Amino acid sequence: MRRSNSPMGGTLARPWAGVAARGEGRAIDRLAGPIIADGLFATALDLTNLALRGRLGTVVLSGVGAATQLIQSVIAVITGVSVGGPVLAAQARGAHDLRGTGQLVAQALIIGLVIGVALGLPAFLCADPLLRLIGASEPVAQVGESSCNSPGSPSLGWR
Repeated sequence: MRRSNSPMGGTLARPWAGVAARGEGRAIDRLAGPIIADGLFATALDLTNLALRGRLGTVVLSGVGAATQLIQSVIAVITGVSVGGPVLAAQARGAHDLRGTGQLVAQALIIGLVIGVALGLPAFLCADPLLRLIGASEPVAQVGESSCNSPGSPSLGWR
C-alpha cells in the first residue's frame, strides 16, 4: 500500500482522504457561517441595548440585563429543541425518502412554533413575576418588563 504525507504531519493510507476532508470542511463552514453570524448579531444587539440604556442608571441597566437573561433562557430552550428536526430530516433525505423529509420538516416547524408560543407568551405576558423569580427587585423587574415588552426586543421578534 502506498502512503503519502498528510498536511497534519502523519501519513495517509489514502492520499485522497485529506482532499475530501478539506472539501467537507468547506461545506460545513458554508453551513455554519450564517448560524455563527446570527449568534454574533444577537449578542451585538444585546450589548448595544445594554450600552444605550445603561447610561440611564443602575436600575435600568439591571432591568435590561435581567430581561436579556430571561429572553436568552427562552431562546436557549428553543434552540436546544430545534436541533433534532434538521438531523432527522437530513437522515430521511439521505435515505432518499422525500415524503418523509417533508413530513419531518413540517413536524419540526410545528413543534418549534408550539414550543416558541408556550415559552414566549408567558415571558411576554408575565415578565414581571418571572423576573422576580430569578431574583430581580421590584424596580428592576418593572424596567425589565418594559424591556421585554418594548418594540425591537431581541427575544422573539414579535414583541
